Amino acid sequence: TAIITDDMISSGGSMFTCMDELIKRGVKNIYVMVTFALFTQGIEEFRKYYEQGLFSRVFTTNLTYIPEEYKNEPWLTVCNCSEIFADLIYKIHNDEPISPILRKDGECIKLLEKKILKPGDVK
Repeated sequence: TAIITDDMISSGGSMFTCMDELIKRGVKNIYVMVTFALFTQGIEEFRKYYEQGLFSRVFTTNLTYIPEEYKNEPWLTVCNCSEIFADLIYKIHNDEPISPILRKDGECIKLLEKKILKPGDVK
């Protein structure tokens, strides 16, 4: 299993190159996590890769516009970061530490565990 992380997906070219290399090395489950999924060239190539079983899922935030029809793709999970960002803004504004949000027991990790782990998976 491999996780590819990046700040954004534009056309997806670098993601596909990375996926291809991981597949060559025998990786069976590929997850992609990005902050901004722009999909500037559309999602057709992602559909092809998914239909061929070349990756498991793309996780992204709701911090940029994603067309509604894309949100229904079985391989795409859009994670709502509104509450986390509101908490960050509040803490920064009030000169409070933000490290509790980012710790292992913080909301970011809980959100990922909820979206990725299946019943019976070991943490």
